[in-house]
Amino acid sequence: MMIESFIERVWNTWLAGGWTMIPLAALGLMTYAAAVRMFLYFFQARLS
Repeated sequence: MMIESFIERVWNTWLAGGWTMIPLAALGLMTYAAAVRMFLYFFQARLS
C-alpha cells in the first residue's frame, strides 16, 4: 500500500536525522501553535 511506503520513508528519514530531529520537531510544534493562536485571534477579532 502507498501509505505504508510513506510511513516507512518518513520513519527512515527521522532515524537518519539523528538528534537534530528533536529540535526540529519542537520548532514545528511551536510554529503550528503560533499559527493556531493567530488564526484564533483573527477569528475572534472578526466576531467583535
